[in-house]
Amino acid sequence: RYLSGWADKKYKKKLIVSGNPLNILPVEFMACKEFAGIFGLFFALYLVVFISTPFLFIFILAIGFYYLPDLKLHEMTSKRKWRMFIDIPFYMDLLAISAEAGLNFRMALEKVVKKGTSSVMRDEFEKLLQDIRLGVYMREALMNFAYRCDLYEVRSFASALIQADR
Repeated sequence: RYLSGWADKKYKKKLIVSGNPLNILPVEFMACKEFAGIFGLFFALYLVVFISTPFLFIFILAIGFYYLPDLKLHEMTSKRKWRMFIDIPFYMDLLAISAEAGLNFRMALEKVVKKGTSSVMRDEFEKLLQDIRLGVYMREALMNFAYRCDLYEVRSFASALIQADR
């Protein structure tokens, strides 16, 4: 481990919530940040030498480039959360209709995954269903689902289902 405990946990959660499309580890993300900072430093040095910009520009650009991956990660997370927020009503309706038709939660979830269009929320429901199929306790699978989504609405939904399961 090359990261401190808090940094590892912080970036692990951020990567999970962003969906981690590149499937990178927190250590690799920190390496990207460091590489971006070094690139910004050399780019600023180039500008100072050949275009004669102020010397302070080196530090400003290096710090700016260092935080560029964080900004991109935040943007990815925000877009993903917004897409989930928009899709939640559709999937809740599908679950409610399936439950009213007499299906248990697992079967309703299978129906939702099968009938749903390709979206972030459908993918998260599919991961939830995979966890349940693998034998993870319902409570733990729902808690992981809420952790991955990190939306108030999903946490409330998961909490309600956990309470109903008791």
